Amino acid sequence: MMKRNNFPFSAVLGLNHAKTAILVVLVNPRAGGLLISGPQGIGKSTLMRSTQELIERPWRDIPVSVTEDRLFGTIDTEKAIYSGQKKLYPGIINEADQGVLYLDDANLLREDLLDSILNIAEVGAYQLERDGLSLRCDTSFTVIAAINPESGMLSGACLDQFGLFVNVDNIHDENTRVEILKRTISFEKDCASFCKLWKLENEKIKKQNEGKFMSRKNSINTMKNKIKEMYDFFSGSDICFIIGCVIAGVAIYFDYKLLGVIGLCILLLARVTG
Repeated sequence: MMKRNNFPFSAVLGLNHAKTAILVVLVNPRAGGLLISGPQGIGKSTLMRSTQELIERPWRDIPVSVTEDRLFGTIDTEKAIYSGQKKLYPGIINEADQGVLYLDDANLLREDLLDSILNIAEVGAYQLERDGLSLRCDTSFTVIAAINPESGMLSGACLDQFGLFVNVDNIHDENTRVEILKRTISFEKDCASFCKLWKLENEKIKKQNEGKFMSRKNSINTMKNKIKEMYDFFSGSDICFIIGCVIAGVAIYFDYKLLGVIGLCILLLARVTG
């Protein structure tokens, strides 16, 4: 069966703020996730399907009826009992590692599951508990969610966990509406030719976005390695001594007595362990 082409991201009209926000979170997963709110038929689903074409990383959809085992994974109990090894049967969250987790109609998902997803995205790990067994799972992903406010809003606590929020309204500009209709008809009539028409623009956006993502990822890895090298160089009591000196110096400069006491305690610890 031939795969149907998605509507090109670059050809989507009238959702410029949402498109910009999507590109931001695709480059920087630490932006905190994205929530897009808009009425039914505005084009949110079309935009999300087109976004999948911009990344080489995993993309996983979460159905509103998802079970906990399918979402978080489960542990092979039998293998753990007989061999002592904890094997993970991965869930959707694990499959989305280094990629994107998409929630359509996020307001219809169980709130406790949504809260857990957002917490895991922030922390980068979770503790899986099954049948008396416990397993730490590390995972990193970007959350993109969409809601129709007419079917209900998210709680304030869940809204606060999203780094970016975009509200899209119905498009009232007549020229824009006419152009959207023309593009939709052209796509439905001959999707292959329509996608070919927008291929260069789409590839340009994809190349720029993935390039920025990899550049940021490499910079973070370089920084982590430098920090590790510094820690290894100033190992043991030396690092305690340096931290103590810095804290004590700041305390003296700003006259923070409690901070000064903490700095002196660290210096004393460095002296004892040195």
